[in-house]
Amino acid sequence: MKRLNFTFLLIIISALSINAQKSSSFSADLTFATRSIWHGWDINGNKPAVHPYVDYAIGNTGLKVAFWASLPIDRNLKEFDDIEFLLKYNKSVFNDNAYKIAVNSFIDYIVCPNVQMDTNDGGTDTKMLWKYNLGFTLPSLIKVGEQAIVPGYNLYYIFPFGDRKFTDGSVHELSSYYTIPVLSGIKIGGAVNYHTGVFGKGSGWTHATSSISTSVKAGIFKINGALNKQWSFDERKDITDEFWATLGISTNF
Repeated sequence: MKRLNFTFLLIIISALSINAQKSSSFSADLTFATRSIWHGWDINGNKPAVHPYVDYAIGNTGLKVAFWASLPIDRNLKEFDDIEFLLKYNKSVFNDNAYKIAVNSFIDYIVCPNVQMDTNDGGTDTKMLWKYNLGFTLPSLIKVGEQAIVPGYNLYYIFPFGDRKFTDGSVHELSSYYTIPVLSGIKIGGAVNYHTGVFGKGSGWTHATSSISTSVKAGIFKINGALNKQWSFDERKDITDEFWATLGISTNF
């Protein structure tokens, strides 16, 4: 644990040292969710949770350091606590034409402080894992009136930290979204997911999701709401049909 904390601290210090003279900014969000769904799995025992989030954008580098958590409102369920520290990078290329590509990536260190997992030496230790992400969207390719249908792809690779024992694997996600012009701020989206054996659950198409969301400005804040639906293709992978809603407030400073 100490070695991991030191390693992550070095990553943050290195990131903060890049282009430190340029303008930087913070953003923060607090979201209430009726379910906490993570790559198709309900990670909160079918109970409501709060999701605090804060990030620090490092000048114009495209780098951010961020914190996110999923915390059950019922603290008798604290074994479902999920705490994540991220180093994120975003970059757009071909910005002046229809073939613009928005690239996104992150390194995510995940800790479940109240859960023990098996280790390779036959013992147990605090549940900790890594998640790497690389993805992109094409925000200008498919124009429909004033807006565009935005297709995208994300690859997530999930693997254990240190000698913790579980089957690593990846999640492939194909997605798209569209903002309805006549209903400014109303966004509809969907995705389909393919798992390649992460957590030993086997490979295959696992689930599809759809969502409708909106944001409303309130002074320096935004009020964000969404309705989400998930359809399972194979409940043997412990991914089930789900419906959940989120309501949050965010700001930049």
